[in-house]
Amino acid sequence: MHVDDARGCTHRYQKVQEQTLPDLQEDELVGVIRLSRRLIGGASISNLKEMCEAMELEPKGNKKHLSIRLELALRAVGFETDAFEPTPEDVTLPLDDFNDKFEEVIYKIEQITETLAKLFADAIAPGGALAVDAADDDASGAAAASAAP
Repeated sequence: MHVDDARGCTHRYQKVQEQTLPDLQEDELVGVIRLSRRLIGGASISNLKEMCEAMELEPKGNKKHLSIRLELALRAVGFETDAFEPTPEDVTLPLDDFNDKFEEVIYKIEQITETLAKLFADAIAPGGALAVDAADDDASGAAAASAAP
């Protein structure tokens, strides 16, 4: 499903794609780190592009821009509360401890993109993180319209 087909549930999400990207530091990209640290090829440009495509984001820009765009989208859909492992807390572990804990966990890009596509679909579905935001935006827009002379 494309963003345009999401029945108006993607107002906030579209802002992620259109906004000027903030200058997030690498340690602020917790969602991207969660996805890529145990991924074959890590946060390579090709992997980042595939992850962006799975979330209906334009796969354009350099590695930093792709990472930030993806991070903002992950935040918009509530990835920080998703059960995906490693968790946000795991990312704060010293690297050796992290690697010991997840020694047996290796992801292929297909597994990650499948996870992201499901996360996005759930977020735009009625009751999802983006559907709630769109309903809030619609309500505030309707209130403003009714208050207009």
